Amino acid sequence: SGNSLFISDIEQDPRARTLLEGNLPIRSLVLVPIATDDAVLGIVGLSAPDRGRFDGETVMLVHAVANQIGLA
Repeated sequence: SGNSLFISDIEQDPRARTLLEGNLPIRSLVLVPIATDDAVLGIVGLSAPDRGRFDGETVMLVHAVANQIGLA
C-alpha cells in the first residue's frame, strides 16, 4: 500500500497475526516502504524480540534510510 507500519507489541495487534502463527521471536516491528515517484520497490524493516523496542526517533531514522535508498 506504500504505507509504513509500526507495531510496538505484535501480540496486541491483529495485523501481525501471521507473524505469531509462524512462532517467530518478534514482538516489535517497523516496516517502511522504499519508494520512487512511480513505484514501491521494497521495504526496510526492523524487528526485535522485545516489546516496545523502537521509538519515534528510530522510526524516523528508518524513514530517512528508506527515502535515501529510493532516491539512489
